[in-house]
Amino acid sequence: ELSSGLTIVNTSSVQNVGIWAFRGCNSLTSVHMPLVTSVGHAAFQHCSSLTNVGMPVLSSVGVDGCRECSGLVHVIMPLVTAVGHASFRSCSSLTGVNMSLVTDVGTNAFEGCSDLVTVNVPLLGSVSDNVFRGCSSLTSFNAFGQLLLPTSLTSIGDGAFYQCTALSGDLVIPSSV
Repeated sequence: ELSSGLTIVNTSSVQNVGIWAFRGCNSLTSVHMPLVTSVGHAAFQHCSSLTNVGMPVLSSVGVDGCRECSGLVHVIMPLVTAVGHASFRSCSSLTGVNMSLVTDVGTNAFEGCSDLVTVNVPLLGSVSDNVFRGCSSLTSFNAFGQLLLPTSLTSIGDGAFYQCTALSGDLVIPSSV
């Protein structure tokens, strides 16, 4: 088992994090990898103490990439274009997501993120099945305090916003859907 309060920093040569690379590292609290462009399948799954992830050039997160990282609070990944199935599922402390270039988000990607309040994904092409299912605190989608679906959106999957009980106000569905 890794030592208490492990932080990964200054990994200037690492560009990819492989499958199961840090899966189950409960003592991992912070990751800063400035050149990483992809995170593999379940790379950080079950890292319950992980609160901070700094990967400024990350472009894709694999299936189950950060699933059940219960300490993770914010996800700011400005260059991410693809998020795999269940990548952030059951990240119960997650409150905000900012992925301004993401176009593809897999099924169940944020399911069970019960503290998730704000999501910014303005270029999203489709809302997959159960993506935000059980995000009972979600109040803002692409606009401060309201639900604004992007004009790039072409489909909304089954159960996409199921049990998102805090959503209120007007929902404008773009003609592209």
